[in-house]
Amino acid sequence: PSLAAGSLAPPPLPDFSKFGLVEREKLSRIGRTAAENLTVSWNVIPHVTQHDRADITELEAARKRFAKGAGADRPKVTMTAIVMKALATCLQQNPKFNSSLDPETLEVVYKRYYHLGCAVDTPSGLLVPVVRDCDQKSIRDVAAEIGELAALARERKLPVDAMQGATCT
Repeated sequence: PSLAAGSLAPPPLPDFSKFGLVEREKLSRIGRTAAENLTVSWNVIPHVTQHDRADITELEAARKRFAKGAGADRPKVTMTAIVMKALATCLQQNPKFNSSLDPETLEVVYKRYYHLGCAVDTPSGLLVPVVRDCDQKSIRDVAAEIGELAALARERKLPVDAMQGATCT
């Protein structure tokens, strides 16, 4: 895709296949035209954030049921763990949201793995460890892994590779 005046070329994409299964698909002529126009638009239009309210009464009740059923040795199931598990399911059902455009080859890279980043506030600033294969884990497993990764991040013991390969953050 062409660049808007004053914009920078995107950096090369990482080798996504080192994180899991990927499939590549050539963009159609319409897809290439759309990518070019969207690139220009992204670089020249103002960006907007939309906020909505949601009634999460039932979701919070489910979270509390998880807490009630957990023993002292079980991980604390947070809303973050529930949302990450739901997001993995949504990404499976909507694979274009779990993809990247390769501007070098004009291909869409579909990632068939679901590694989700989760921001952790540490004394040194935000770090984003990655919970791998969220689609294959239970909510309790996701919660346990978030807790373990967050503890490592706060102790400054989180390895760099534990912060790589997220398909979504």
